[in-house]
Amino acid sequence: MPISQDKSKQEPSKGCVIEMDTVVLGGIPRLYGIIRDELARQQVALDEGNFARFLLGAYLETGLNRALLGTGRRATPELMQTIRAAYLAQLADAPLPANHPVLDLVKGLSETPVRVGLLTRLGQEEAARLFAPLLALPHVSLLCETQAMVGAFPWDAWRRAALALQMSDRLCVALVAANASCKAALAASLPVVVIPDAMTDYQDFTGAQHVLDKLDAGVLPAVRQVLRV
Repeated sequence: MPISQDKSKQEPSKGCVIEMDTVVLGGIPRLYGIIRDELARQQVALDEGNFARFLLGAYLETGLNRALLGTGRRATPELMQTIRAAYLAQLADAPLPANHPVLDLVKGLSETPVRVGLLTRLGQEEAARLFAPLLALPHVSLLCETQAMVGAFPWDAWRRAALALQMSDRLCVALVAANASCKAALAASLPVVVIPDAMTDYQDFTGAQHVLDKLDAGVLPAVRQVLRV
């Protein structure tokens, strides 16, 4: 029997939580496009710089009110619900092609073996459909935070994720894409590997174990190094 198959039958003692919405599904640029278009309907311009300044890492209502400052308007529940619904719809429709690098990453982790949690705001049914190729691998499970606000997952979501994987926090690494998620995971005592996108690569990731250029073959050894496996 190949060594990788033999290892995959062992009970994992360490874990990895992947922030799927941003690291894999490109949630941050998607959210920017949605908010930009919604504000444009109200004759409020929003460019990438102001999105980063006002909304990136902030609670949605707080960020919208910052963006609307000076217009005499405030974020309404209807506006926030429209943005949230559009964001979740785009995530649910995002492609996960057969050659996506996350497949090799999760496969490599599950064979180590490391327990892998797929953290998302999507509902159980939508997430199970979208991430079916990953869930077919051993030691992989869904972590659906359907009540989480749009934006970074708070620290207690990361703590729940580690507990759901039955991992003590220090043995569970977080994969994130933005500064706010990095801080939240660190606050929950998880070591962090950051894979920023084009809208977050300028941010300060102090405290992270690794900051990598992209989701590729280099992520697996970085996570293994942090977990010492």
